[in-house]
Amino acid sequence: MGRTTDTPVHLMCCFSSIQIWHLADEFYLVRNFKPEHLVCRAMQTPLILNFYCSQGDMMGYIDKKAVALHKNEALILLPEQKLSITRLSDDFCCTLFAMSRNMAEAQNVGEEYLMYENIRQQPILAFDDEMMHGMLSLTDTYIYTIRQQNNPRQREILLLLLRVNHLLHAGTLHQKRQETQTNGQNADSISIKFNRLVEAHHSREHKVAFYADKLCLTPKYLSTVVKQTSGHPAGWWIDYLLTRDAERYLLTTDMPVQQIAAALGFSSQSAFGKYFRRQKGMSPKNFRLKNSHPNN
Repeated sequence: MGRTTDTPVHLMCCFSSIQIWHLADEFYLVRNFKPEHLVCRAMQTPLILNFYCSQGDMMGYIDKKAVALHKNEALILLPEQKLSITRLSDDFCCTLFAMSRNMAEAQNVGEEYLMYENIRQQPILAFDDEMMHGMLSLTDTYIYTIRQQNNPRQREILLLLLRVNHLLHAGTLHQKRQETQTNGQNADSISIKFNRLVEAHHSREHKVAFYADKLCLTPKYLSTVVKQTSGHPAGWWIDYLLTRDAERYLLTTDMPVQQIAAALGFSSQSAFGKYFRRQKGMSPKNFRLKNSHPNN
């Protein structure tokens, strides 16, 4: 693991092509941010980070908790937390807001909305297309305000805009809680059935559509319910179990890679190799060599 990133300048300005809008050292904004330079490194800053994903996927860990950021979702990272990015999809793109804790609390939204404990428990917040568009459209006004350097109320205006952003977050959280309370029992039942199915069939069936068909649901709805109850969409759990079994075969048996590929339901050794490389960043052969301990 690389060294921890501890300053906003290092975090966002590794490449000269990245344009940063900022107000003193309290607020930073970066559009079209793809943190390729931070993959496999630990990231921690004195700022509150808000990643708004407009396309693609990002996988990683907050401290030791696995997280996955997808299109139309926001990830919020508190200063005391450490984010380790393990994988970015080729098309990943996000807008990044970074602000000091003082800037966040100066928005005067009231303690009931400064839900740091909720952020720690559930750092990912999902939006629909319209909501995400609305959140990102505010960035034009942020940038306009930051450019008004001679306006004596510049910081006050930015605080009001951020307060709107924060209250929109709070409204979404409230709606999600109500949906969870209403549908929780049914969602838990679906999730339990999915868990049983995926444990039984993941070595042969790699598509969410198979499990959705078994449960008489659409793949999108199944993935939504599973994420609501477990924190990750259905496809993530299929990948998790497949990767877990692949690692076990590679590290605890002498099975050839071609035989492992067949045991896990891949059409060829090549298909398995490409899949494993996407998950772990290296080929099955290199993973086995790197993690073998002949003296044990």
